This record gives sequence, C-alpha cells and structure tokens, in this order.
Amino acid sequence: MVLGGKALGKVIAVLSGKGGTGKTSVCAGVAIALAAGGNRVLCIDCDIGLRNLDIPLGLSDMDALSFYDVAQGGYPLSGCCVHPDYPSLCFLTAPMNKRPEDMDPEAFAKFDLSAIITIMPIALAAMMEHIGDIAAISATTGENYIEDPGLHRTLLGDGLATSFAGFIGGPANTTYGENTGVLALSKVYDPFVIRIAAVLAVILSLSPKFAALINLIPTAVIGGISFILYGMISAIGVRNIVENKVDFTKSRNLIVAAVILVCALGLQSDTVSFTIGSANITLSPLAVASIAGIVLNAIFPDKDKYVFRSKNQKNK
Repeated sequence: MVLGGKALGKVIAVLSGKGGTGKTSVCAGVAIALAAGGNRVLCIDCDIGLRNLDIPLGLSDMDALSFYDVAQGGYPLSGCCVHPDYPSLCFLTAPMNKRPEDMDPEAFAKFDLSAIITIMPIALAAMMEHIGDIAAISATTGENYIEDPGLHRTLLGDGLATSFAGFIGGPANTTYGENTGVLALSKVYDPFVIRIAAVLAVILSLSPKFAALINLIPTAVIGGISFILYGMISAIGVRNIVENKVDFTKSRNLIVAAVILVCALGLQSDTVSFTIGSANITLSPLAVASIAGIVLNAIFPDKDKYVFRSKNQKNK
C-alpha cells in the first residue's frame, strides 16, 4: 500500500471459494512468520459466521474485537487483540452475530475529518515534489513549463488524476523524478511520444504474461538502471543550481541547502509526528525538507532572484 509516494505497508489477502483448502493455516503461519521477523502485522479474520483464525494463532482463550466493531467506530483499532508471544502481531476476528449479507459496504466508507487532516501533509509533500520535478524537466528540455502551461495547470492535472484514481481504487499519481532521468538519458522530449508510451504502458499492464516477462529481468540489471535513474535526479538538481549560478559564498544559501539536505537524507520516516484530535500525523523527510527550505528562504534576508529562461528566450 502506497500513499503520496510513501510505503505504508503490504496487504496480503488469502481467499478461496472452497472450504478446506488451508486458508486459515496459511494466514496464521504467514502472520506469525512476519511477526517473528520483526514486522508489525494486523491479522484479520473475514470469515463471517465461521471464524476460527484465533485457534491456530493461539488466541482462542483471549477476548478479540471484530473488524466490524472497529469499522463501525465502536472501538478504536488500538484495542485489538495483541499476541502474548509476538507483541507486533495484532488480531481482529470476524463477527459471529452477523451474516455476510448483513454487511453494509456504505457503513465502511464514512466521512471522517481526521482522515482528511491526516492526508493533507502527504498532499503537501506531493506538491513539493511536483514543483521540483517540473523545474527539473524544464531545465532538462530547455522549455519553461513553469510558465507554459504553468504550475497552476500541471498541479491541477496531478490533482484531478489522483482524485480519479481514488474513485476507481487506484494508487496516487504524481510527477516522479525518475521520469526526468529517463528524459535526460533518452533525449526524447516530444510530448506525443510520451503519450504513446503512457498508452502502451497501460495496455501492457493488463497482461500478466508481460508482467512475468519483466520479472525475468535480472535483479542486477534493474539495480543498475535504478542507480542511473536516481543518480540522474540528483545530478539534474545540482545542474540546476550551477546553471542558475546560486551563490554559495552567501551564508544564507549555505544554511538553506544544509538544512534541506540534512532533513531529507538524515531524518527517519517517523521523526516528525504529532496528533491533531484523534488523528496521528507523520511528515515524511521530503515534506519536512521542503517546508524547512521554503520557510528559511522566505524569512532569511538578501534573497537571490533567479529567472528561468527557455532555449528560445536565450537565443533572443
């Protein structure tokens, strides 16, 4: 599960239309193995009316909340049953006094202000990444996309795409820095070619055989490509600083750059956490670095003024 570019966890669903296939044993074994390996695991028994996952987990003599009670807001998730031998393994059972047809899907999709408050910092991090990537792509292609089509249009496009993806259950969309590295390596900047590649990617993603073919690529090859792509992101950022002639003899510029680097590279994913009401909010290192850089650059005196010029503007 990924949100705003940050991995929140993995969802493993085990299901079958036939009984006696070993679903319960597999779930219990995988959950205990993951917990024994130091992972935080929430095991949920969804077999309404026929629950028995508590038995192989060794929790049959303990009181366990049902996922229905938690989803309805009657009990907090923090009240779920914790395994006595594996503290990182939590358990929610299925309701015994309910039938599958009694489950109302709308009851599990309710408006919650705390959820909105929780997602807002993640949206801020995505917007920061978007602005940085548009600036990097502009420098790579030599076209001023910040001015034309403009950040207001590109940000709106990202927002609409992410909203549509949410409606159909898809992942969030944002402007990924890896694409900048691809542009720098391929030297192909034509938007029409990029659109063709996007359509082909969507079509090929529907083919399990093509996915299996991708998985056959050796890990060393994928690792080498990742080295180049992620390295290109950093290199393009440095190139932008050089081309704009940022004066690092000024203490203010050194301080801003130092704070951004330390926050982005040195902070752990859960370093900046706070609570608003019942919502626990965690800012990613990228979000912290972006906010810190913007605030420091705004409050420090003697700001430098940089004007991006496209190739056409430079030739005039």
